[in-house]
Amino acid sequence: GTTMLNIGCSLATQRKALKISQAALAQKIGVAQSTISYIEKGETSPTFDIIEKIIITGFNMTLHDFFTNKEISHKDFVISELSNSIEGLSEDKILLLCEVAKSMKS
Repeated sequence: GTTMLNIGCSLATQRKALKISQAALAQKIGVAQSTISYIEKGETSPTFDIIEKIIITGFNMTLHDFFTNKEISHKDFVISELSNSIEGLSEDKILLLCEVAKSMKS
């Protein structure tokens, strides 16, 4: 129906804005790539659980931000992903990563 096509279209738009492939998104949330494709084309009705996984886990954004059309940029997404990646590292390792990032600027 129209609603599924709309949610699918919105998910596709955000996925593309974040420069994430369907395959990468599918792998990140544990579904087949075809599932993402069917959802984006409006050919299947995703469960709320799947929609939630795509938005929260796949896009790293809140449901509120997604449904109020507050698209996050690719840069914000990468920063958020980086933040998640360093979670649990020792302070020494985090400082080392900061030094590496600073050296890349020059």
